[in-house]
Amino acid sequence: MVTPLTFTISDKLDDPEWDAFVLAHPDPHHEQTSLWGRVRSAYGWKAVRLIAHSNGRIVGGAQILEHRIARFFTVGYVPRGPLLAEAVDTGMVVAEIKRLVRARGLTYLAVSLPYFAQSLVPTLEKNGFQSRPDRLPPAVWTKATATIDLDRDEEAIMAAISATKRKQIRRAQRAGIVVRQGGKEDLPAFEALLVALCKRRGVSSNIPLGKGLDSLWDAFVPGGHLKLLVAELHGAPLSALLLVAVGEWVRAWRIGWSGQHEKECPSHLIYWEAIRWARQQGYKHFDILGVDVRDARELLAGRDRAAPYHCQTTYAKMGFGGELLLLPGEYCYFPNAGLRFLFRSIGARVLDSKLILKILGYLHSRSARPEG
Repeated sequence: MVTPLTFTISDKLDDPEWDAFVLAHPDPHHEQTSLWGRVRSAYGWKAVRLIAHSNGRIVGGAQILEHRIARFFTVGYVPRGPLLAEAVDTGMVVAEIKRLVRARGLTYLAVSLPYFAQSLVPTLEKNGFQSRPDRLPPAVWTKATATIDLDRDEEAIMAAISATKRKQIRRAQRAGIVVRQGGKEDLPAFEALLVALCKRRGVSSNIPLGKGLDSLWDAFVPGGHLKLLVAELHGAPLSALLLVAVGEWVRAWRIGWSGQHEKECPSHLIYWEAIRWARQQGYKHFDILGVDVRDARELLAGRDRAAPYHCQTTYAKMGFGGELLLLPGEYCYFPNAGLRFLFRSIGARVLDSKLILKILGYLHSRSARPEG
């Protein structure tokens, strides 16, 4: 039976009722919480929530982050949404999202679907949504991931880890590396380790640093949704892992590593201790968060796990025995029919031009830059 719906709009900075719905959903994500909206507000994003009700209770909706990047360009972004209860009319919710996009004057809407929302794809496509190229902002780096079932005893989880990885974990333990829970005072060390790792990889950090980390901590720690683990040797921090916990899920959100004591494998130990901590706290799923989508597709198609990998980070993560998951993908919607037609017909060619690539690079940087 299809659930009859009524809709409300909320732009409150803090929305505990909506957050409670997100946390209770089987496919939750911290970027759909008003807590995340509050963090992103320092970067010029405004959170607006379309909330579906039935019989007085929330049964679905989506948090849309809006950002005006130029005078005539405003992007909307639904990160890991919409979230819907069972028996909710998906077509009705998507139609309401489109109405809200037009009412708020957005140039286009980007959507990153929840992990297990493949069934939403036909509804989006029927309503004029199109597959979104990577070049269109905002940038989304997680296209595939690996998850670990925590509803097992610790021995079973360890047994699923590769023999090489188990040896590396034991080597770190024998070397005297210890993993402790960190506090807000450890955020500068975490940032330094993260920046060091990014520098070795030849990339820039794609998360807010400095005051951005402080605001993330202040928003998520009071509810128990953020945990920092620090791996040390003789009191010196070698690696640090920031975990985000929502509902029954813990996600290994970002890791930093100094590059020192590589043979002692501090980062392998910190992942194992994070898995142990999440299981001990009663969480059901551990998300290793982010594997190379090329490797994921090939492995799911039957490629041997011992074969060469496109990405060494993916190779390291797969040693923990997680189950691969291809995410449903990225979609976009242009409320203007003319833009929608142009994008469908010549969008790919336009996006390949040097001028457009330069403009999109600017838009990407603006959407990630703090205000002030």
